[in-house]
Amino acid sequence: MGEKFVNYQVKSSSLSVFSISDICEAVKKITKSQAYITPEKNGWFSIYDRTSEEFIYHEISAFAQKVSEALSSTVFAFIVLSGINFIYLLYDSGELIDEFYDDPESFTFGYEYVNDKIRKQFQGNPQKILTYCVEGTTLQDLLHFFDICKKNEMDHYDGKKIQYYGMDAVEEFVVFLGIDEERATTGYKYLEDDKFYGTGLEMEDAEDFILVEASSI
Repeated sequence: MGEKFVNYQVKSSSLSVFSISDICEAVKKITKSQAYITPEKNGWFSIYDRTSEEFIYHEISAFAQKVSEALSSTVFAFIVLSGINFIYLLYDSGELIDEFYDDPESFTFGYEYVNDKIRKQFQGNPQKILTYCVEGTTLQDLLHFFDICKKNEMDHYDGKKIQYYGMDAVEEFVVFLGIDEERATTGYKYLEDDKFYGTGLEMEDAEDFILVEASSI
């Protein structure tokens, strides 16, 4: 454990067709520093933004919203903290659709205290997520996933308590969405920092990723 990363997964569809060049142009106007953009895979593009890995929640949310609005697209932001906590945000055409945090009691993103409104904000909505899932995914599948993810709720398998933590939760979740597991569990620092090389985190198609810088740089 100990993984810590942020990434954005951007969905192309028949209603919103765009290329990697379109994403690059949009991200240049949005990033405050630089970001890697991947080619499409399984209908999804990935973005790894350097500034996002300062882990400021409202900045991550704003980045996802702006990308989604600029491309009229679906955008998931995945956040893993300290190898334990899993957070996602879902935007569609610039509109916030859903948020999930597996343990809002432990980290409140700058809120003074946790209350029922905040707990509800981050509880996740399986019915909304189902709309974005691959064929064959059921509501029961998602309900089971969310139950296992939440830190105050345990499920049982063969008599043993099980729970998805951090990166494990991302790996399980993206199966429902058809997003490549490796791309969904990578961050900007994983691509940039030499200490990660040789650990299996460097993707074989990384040479095809495009590095873009903020227009103001």
